[in-house]
Amino acid sequence: MPVAGRLSVEVDYGGGTEFRHQASDLIPEEPCSGVLSELVTTHHLKLTNTMDIPHYFQLMVSRPFSVSQEGASRSHRTPGPGQEPAAAGKQLVLHPHKSMLVDVSFSLSLELLSYQRLPADQMLPGVVIQQSESGEKEMVFTQDLLLEYANHTTQVVPLRATVAVPELQLSTSWVDFGSCFVNKEHVREVYLMNLSGSRSYWTVLMEAPGQWPCDLRGLPKQWTAGGATSQRASNLHRPAGALHGQVQPLPTSQALPTPGTVPQLRPLWPHRSNELYESTLVVEGVLGEKACTLRLRGQGSYDERFVSPYQL
Repeated sequence: MPVAGRLSVEVDYGGGTEFRHQASDLIPEEPCSGVLSELVTTHHLKLTNTMDIPHYFQLMVSRPFSVSQEGASRSHRTPGPGQEPAAAGKQLVLHPHKSMLVDVSFSLSLELLSYQRLPADQMLPGVVIQQSESGEKEMVFTQDLLLEYANHTTQVVPLRATVAVPELQLSTSWVDFGSCFVNKEHVREVYLMNLSGSRSYWTVLMEAPGQWPCDLRGLPKQWTAGGATSQRASNLHRPAGALHGQVQPLPTSQALPTPGTVPQLRPLWPHRSNELYESTLVVEGVLGEKACTLRLRGQGSYDERFVSPYQL
């Protein structure tokens, strides 16, 4: 039974007051078209006045949540008998024994995802960053939808949105090629993993590339990885791609995690002089995730002792 002087709140099949997203929902099916500036998801609430008197009230909520009459619902519902559409930003009235549909929306945006970079002591109210021992990372947004009645009483409907965000990790942060014979190619393999439940779209940048005679191999334009395993890519040359998160199903051919199936960054160094070279590779995502840094170092040599047997 509803509390006297309050409305009965009923959630619908669409999830009610709980929203769940992946940060990669902002990436369209064709990533080349760019990142969406905003994605709005709408759930529905039904307010019912079971009393014999009308209720006058306002709906109060702030971004990233909102309430509206039509909203941006993925499925439009026509009010049934005895139901009235809700309106936001004005005084509403719900007559005795009538119902009203309220569209409650959550807006996912790149601005929201940028909050994950804030220090804990600067985090905005209602935003919590959660990370499990396995590395999965989520942003949780909580807020109360307030029904403020004309008699100065308030009814609270808790809202919650959970957004899985990418968490990239390299198998090492440092690659030392050691001393290598000049004009011979030398390759080291570094594994890139996505620990989260969201896909990651990323690119690789090289700092001071003019000071490092290095190429990068092993990266297709796009490939997928289920958590710490994925399809293997080799002899490919585009330093950009996509990593699928742990909750994504692996391709049939990779249904079981197997050794050696993690995507690889393959720094390639054709030493051209006997100088010492140092540089840095940075793996950057487009969804606000923390960048991964790989330091590179190598010493060229004319000493034939450093010629590998397979290079002879």
